[in-house]
Amino acid sequence: KRLGMEKRRDVFLIYKEIINNIHKHAAATEVWITMRFADHSLLMEIRDNGRGYDQAEVTHRNGLKNLRSRITHWKGDLLIRTGSDGTFVQVTI
Repeated sequence: KRLGMEKRRDVFLIYKEIINNIHKHAAATEVWITMRFADHSLLMEIRDNGRGYDQAEVTHRNGLKNLRSRITHWKGDLLIRTGSDGTFVQVTI
């Protein structure tokens, strides 16, 4: 399937932000990435075996805020599950 230029750019930036967060913060040794179209939506799943993070911790960084903003712009959904055994991120647009 083809995405319009603006949506394609946002999907790339969403992907880039997730991968960058893993690289900078997770101390992961493995990352699994799945992207597919399902029911007229793009489904992106990224999982790592890193140390996870506390989602309740307040941060002044903009990465997750920008991620949520881009996904909301396209009326998408974001699911993040994180713990000591890694983080799982699912984006549906």
